[in-house]
Amino acid sequence: MTRDREKLMLEEQMRKRTEIEVKVKRKRQNVDVLKVELNQLEEKNANYLLYGKLLDQMEETYGTRPSTISEFIDAFDRLEHENLFLIQNSRQQASKYENSQYEVEIELEETKKDINDLEQQIEKLKEQKNSIQLLNESNHDSVDLDDKLEQLQNSISKTFVKCFPAAGNNQNSLTMLSMIENEIETMIKRLDLINDKEMIAQKVKQLNNQRRTEYRLENQARNEKIQLEKKLAMQERATKPVKKRNGRPLVERIVIGQTKKKNTAKLEAEQYEKERLDNLLFGDTIYD
Repeated sequence: MTRDREKLMLEEQMRKRTEIEVKVKRKRQNVDVLKVELNQLEEKNANYLLYGKLLDQMEETYGTRPSTISEFIDAFDRLEHENLFLIQNSRQQASKYENSQYEVEIELEETKKDINDLEQQIEKLKEQKNSIQLLNESNHDSVDLDDKLEQLQNSISKTFVKCFPAAGNNQNSLTMLSMIENEIETMIKRLDLINDKEMIAQKVKQLNNQRRTEYRLENQARNEKIQLEKKLAMQERATKPVKKRNGRPLVERIVIGQTKKKNTAKLEAEQYEKERLDNLLFGDTIYD
């Protein structure tokens, strides 16, 4: 009797131990599953936060907040279209700038060349004039000098008319030369301004802001129109009489219960396998 009782106590302890191990294993599995779910939820939360920031930025930029996936995709399509337009426009502006800069540089070089030629002619005439005063040449030489001075004045007048078509050539030669030099300095300053990349970026930014404002106003008007149409449709549905639907009567489904027979042989085999494993693992240990 005592040995049977001890054996029963041992089996009970082994059974409890096995149950505890199974429970611990299940708890650990549940903890692992919860950790995986927690990581997934944290990742989803981070994605939702980023998505919320993106929606806030879109609302600040376009004035409206996308409420559906189709509106979200349409907003990105419009943004891509605007970026393509800005890129094409900037390329066109850069091409125009390069062409205009090339033309201005050519004109500036020609003007500088004309001025250098005029200065050289003036220096030569000054030298000839000094030589004439020192040597006291004949009147014939003086007539030649006057002809050269007249040619020089004509060259100055032609250059002045080319630079200032509307001013005419009623000025004296020194005034014309000073005006030409001032115009060259002004053109150089304009070239420096054109070469300023910050100014070009500012102009592009102003154009972008203007387009965004126009798009926001158009989108706002379109949304107001859509909301008005939805409101009118809701009012129409609210005032429209409800149509009664007559169909076949519903019949409840009857579930037939099934009885399962216990497989005694299977249960005995499982019990035998369990006892064999217990004896194999723990032997005939007896706890007092």
